[in-house]
Amino acid sequence: MRLLKVLELSSLDVNYFSLATLKPLIHLKYLAVSTREVDFHAEPDLPNLETLIVKYFIRRSVLPATFWKFEKLRHVDINNGVFDLENNKQRIFEESSILENLRVLRKVYFQTDQSDSVDVLLRRCPNLQELDISIGANENSAEFCPKLECLTQLQIFRLSFQWPQIVSELHLPSNLMKLVLEKTHIESAISIVGELLCLEYLQLRSPYFSRSKEWCLRDITSHKLKFLKLVGLCISRWDALEESFPKLETPVIKGCYKLEEIPLSFADIPTLKQIKLINCNNKSLEASAVKIKEEVADIEGCDRIDFTIGHLQNLIKDTKYESFFLNVSTSNSKSCSIERTKVNLKVIQLVVTKPDVAVELDSEVYIDARPFDLGTDA
Repeated sequence: MRLLKVLELSSLDVNYFSLATLKPLIHLKYLAVSTREVDFHAEPDLPNLETLIVKYFIRRSVLPATFWKFEKLRHVDINNGVFDLENNKQRIFEESSILENLRVLRKVYFQTDQSDSVDVLLRRCPNLQELDISIGANENSAEFCPKLECLTQLQIFRLSFQWPQIVSELHLPSNLMKLVLEKTHIESAISIVGELLCLEYLQLRSPYFSRSKEWCLRDITSHKLKFLKLVGLCISRWDALEESFPKLETPVIKGCYKLEEIPLSFADIPTLKQIKLINCNNKSLEASAVKIKEEVADIEGCDRIDFTIGHLQNLIKDTKYESFFLNVSTSNSKSCSIERTKVNLKVIQLVVTKPDVAVELDSEVYIDARPFDLGTDA
């Protein structure tokens, strides 16, 4: 056991977990746990730890100063990890070192009045390549816009709010390649996107439209964007030119029940490869995607646009179709977990036949051996 390097315990939910119990495992590099509470211990006893994944399934947990003594950390994913600087703001970081090796930091939680905490975080993690921050806010909260331009190696950034926020003062490094924004005012978010010249992936989740039911992008251009995912848009019209996304390959539209159509100008984008509609249940929206596909085929003489529709209402194992391969595990009579689904159909329609069974689905469904995203991130 002393030579153990990987310890995967995330499938076991426990009430309390102390890192002190792992003291003999001095060679441990990877640790994943699921717990209600974790104790980082006064002195770190895992000198070689590089990956730390902690899933809190009940509450948020405050990360103590000792956390920052794991100098070899490269990947940290701590659900709702909180940096509490309200009590003795200086002391908590005085004895901690800069985590120069840390590349991935996910699921960190802040309140809107903790901008100083974010500044400290950035100074302690200068070489981050991926950062995921959640912000607790309400309708009266002040604008919260961290300045991340100092993270010159940052390539992936996710920022989510509990309440719609303006992010016009958000400063991001110009080399950012992937951006996910949740519950932000759409006007302020799009103004930022136009400044990110290297951006290839953009996901907007539940954006807030304050002025109208129409989204106009005629003055915005994202030169390198390849993947655009829109989730929970509450608008009915979307206006964009082919110049808005000249390199776009895949637009994904999920849960946009009111959206009437995809801009027909997308048919003029030479790089367009596929269109995905997930749980929109909108015939006019589907018709616009078909029209784009057919128009490209008529002009070019080849069917290069892959159009996929995913209807996610309720899921249950269906043995009627041989193309459905579902791994179903049932922990009790009221739940059914579909861990992975491999589907060879272009159109997914899965209907529950037992209304009293709650069903959960893993984040990926595979269609023709290609990942079809159904989760929060593609």
